[in-house]
Amino acid sequence: QAPFWRKRPQPSTRMARAKHHRPGHGHGHWRQYALAAATCLFGHSILQSQLASLVSAAPKVAPRAPDARKKPGSPEPLFASEGTPEGCRLIMIDKQMNDAALEELEWAMDRASDDGQVKLEMQWGYFALACGGPLRQKRLLESFPACATLIRTANDAFGLARRDEGRVQVVARRYRRGMRCRGHIDSTKFFEEPNLFAILRSGGPPDGLRLYTKGMEYLVPEAAGTAICLEGPGRYETYHSVPRVVKPRVSLTWRWFHEGLLERLGSEDTVPCE
Repeated sequence: QAPFWRKRPQPSTRMARAKHHRPGHGHGHWRQYALAAATCLFGHSILQSQLASLVSAAPKVAPRAPDARKKPGSPEPLFASEGTPEGCRLIMIDKQMNDAALEELEWAMDRASDDGQVKLEMQWGYFALACGGPLRQKRLLESFPACATLIRTANDAFGLARRDEGRVQVVARRYRRGMRCRGHIDSTKFFEEPNLFAILRSGGPPDGLRLYTKGMEYLVPEAAGTAICLEGPGRYETYHSVPRVVKPRVSLTWRWFHEGLLERLGSEDTVPCE
């Protein structure tokens, strides 16, 4: 055993990681290194083109959320796209329609309180109901004409069958820096399928809606005007969350109460939004 004065102090885990980390060695950079190596070693344009097509077909890795904790052996998150994961569909909403809905919501939220409201329910209140409270009626969707137009347009674009608009429950959320929404599956006791979301403002990756199913994590490639429809496995088997955001984010969520449920619950109170 070496004398204590000859022993070298062991660096901390963080120091060790910093020492061995080399900038530029993150996800996606192996593609450029592979192409450069093929060109330098072989110089064959055919080999280079084949290698380029191979790496371009590899799944694109999405950035992790700031507060995400990766479990050993778990796969990296992937970008969600049309039909991926199963039961998830994406469309883009007209920019002018999106901006009108955003302006309408922010005006209503700013007017509701001095520091600005972060959650606004329309038609029916759900959050108090989920905690055992009574069913409360909120301001009608018709009171928000721009949001109503966006919702109806998105429903038609997704090819959804017409439903009783009196059963729809709408939630607008305004995320400030550091705010989040924990992973969950919307209540099957109260709501039928599908669940729909519209992203009115997004800072882009790593912020955004995360979907978790079958051991995989997907990041919806959000932009202002992105609408998401979760149905089937996407509705009943896929958890969704919004990790702590880096930039302000505004979203609109809507879903329908089961037919006949509102009549059984009965309205206990009416709470108009001033």
